[in-house]
Amino acid sequence: MLESMTASRLRDVRLIDRSRCFQNSCLAATVVGLQQSKLDSLLRFVEDENERAETLAAFAIESIPTSAEATSRFVGASRFACAAEDVSEFPQRLGDALALTLEQLGYRSVIAAMERRVPWLAQSNDFPPVAEALDALRGRFLTSDFDGGLEADLADISALTATLFWLTRGCASLPQIYFVTASAPWVGSLCQYGVLHVEFFDASERTRFTGAAMGNGFEVTQECTDPYSCHGAINGRAIRFE
Repeated sequence: MLESMTASRLRDVRLIDRSRCFQNSCLAATVVGLQQSKLDSLLRFVEDENERAETLAAFAIESIPTSAEATSRFVGASRFACAAEDVSEFPQRLGDALALTLEQLGYRSVIAAMERRVPWLAQSNDFPPVAEALDALRGRFLTSDFDGGLEADLADISALTATLFWLTRGCASLPQIYFVTASAPWVGSLCQYGVLHVEFFDASERTRFTGAAMGNGFEVTQECTDPYSCHGAINGRAIRFE
């Protein structure tokens, strides 16, 4: 069971203030850019001034220090996929591949943070592996309102990745979950299919990361597909709030 594999390791994951997550300028630029893009989409067809004001108030862009220099360094994005015989085996395979990749690159820890200020435990889900992932986070003494970051050392990255996979796969209303290192020029995330998406802010690091990923169980892919669901319908994926 996921809980038995990850709960003890997640107890070593540190809870950090949200502001510390954005000391990585690439993450700050990515998150503010995404929030602005979502707000622009919401406002595109809003003509009434009162409705516009309400939309702006409801979707306030977070006050995160950003730099134009970080945004200008963006060089492109890549997708990396790994495979397993069964979805029950996949999170461990994914987590191990990512941990090995980061170890080869010389990184020793990662920080996971949500795109918006939403508590990690904001959504409930009774589908067993998703419920177990949420229970593993509760076992780390997360309060119901904690919306900061999760920091994991190399030994705990695999367990954290497995938990993030099930949260992303099953909790359809949670914001995008990103992960970074303290200063690396890339920003990673997982989609609901378990594909690793990485946005790069340095061309040489993109080459280095790709080489390490392909040597540790990943393949570069151009699309996101799910071999574990019938006709693309993901078992357990739902929108349910606590």
